[in-house]
Amino acid sequence: MALKSVAMVVSYFKFLCYCSLTKQFFLATSTDYSVQKSSLVLEKVFIFNAKLSTNHGKHRQPIHIINSYIENSTLLIMDYESVFLLRTCFVKNSRIELMFNSQSSILAIDDSILIDVYIKANVEFYKMNGILLIRRSVFQYGSIFGDLTGVNILIDNSKLIYVDIESVKKSFGHHIAAFILRHSTFHYGSISTMDHRSNLLSSDITLARSPLVMGDNSKILCTSVTRKIKTNLNTIGIDASSITIKDSSIYNFQIGIRVFDASTIVSSNIYQNSLYNIQNRGTNDIQAEGNWWGTSIEVNIDSKINDYYDGFNLVGKVFYSNYSLKPIEPTNSPCSNNVPETTTTTSYTTTTSYYTSESSIIYTNLVTFYCIFIVLICFFK
Repeated sequence: MALKSVAMVVSYFKFLCYCSLTKQFFLATSTDYSVQKSSLVLEKVFIFNAKLSTNHGKHRQPIHIINSYIENSTLLIMDYESVFLLRTCFVKNSRIELMFNSQSSILAIDDSILIDVYIKANVEFYKMNGILLIRRSVFQYGSIFGDLTGVNILIDNSKLIYVDIESVKKSFGHHIAAFILRHSTFHYGSISTMDHRSNLLSSDITLARSPLVMGDNSKILCTSVTRKIKTNLNTIGIDASSITIKDSSIYNFQIGIRVFDASTIVSSNIYQNSLYNIQNRGTNDIQAEGNWWGTSIEVNIDSKINDYYDGFNLVGKVFYSNYSLKPIEPTNSPCSNNVPETTTTTSYTTTTSYYTSESSIIYTNLVTFYCIFIVLICFFK
């Protein structure tokens, strides 16, 4: 009888823990969004040659796919306040179409593997607003493409290989969105986010096609940017209007960095770029002190800096004094752990709150109460 009671206690405890986690998951979803709604949860399913979409209309049901396999299918995330979560999934040869137009619309891909997957922003809507998250995932072969002008994109702790990211710029009034690549590896693809305030943080980037195009007031911190084949000519590494580069390395291009507005480039390795390490194409000066330029001979440093002193009277100067005499070793800079304040848009804050709530709601007291209650019943029965 005692053994039977213990077994019952264990079974009840497992069941209550499961219920607690399930309740935690649903509560996080309903808490973070003003419209109260339940989620459709698909777990351990096989989706093949199918088309799955969020509801189109007044009542929109979040879709959460967990521990599942998806192949030759289309996932359609559409309309206002759509939430689509892929967690621990394997997705192959499929398309994901973004048609949402609200800052509360989210596509989140966590702890998953994507192969031959194409994420496309549909241009059906006048404005594309929303959030795309890829976290702790492997993405091999594919692209993130389309009118992503108003879509905040965060790629964190992931590995992307042969993936192209390109946002087609639109001229009409979108809010300024953020593109963040953080603690990630990005190999043999291309990045063009001219309409995003981009931040590359603590990442390793090898481009198959250049340049890496970034929007105004972007940042490269604690990151390496190079090219797959260093002998290719007519290549530009970083192409930006205004940018801050710190504790990073830019090398193996024809022109390492080309900028068109006031910028700051410090404590970085800018070297082995065949024509120019840096080219100023704007009227403002560039602060580029304390860098390693591939040599300690000043005349050689100067020969690879293209600015006002090269006879271009309409462009600004590049100040490169106090240059390093040797390569700058990577450091555990605080910048590797911080998200710049430029990403604290309303939608990004909403997304951060979503994941914080999901991971922090715990029903320890409730589970403990029920376990004690079950034990008492078993022993007094």
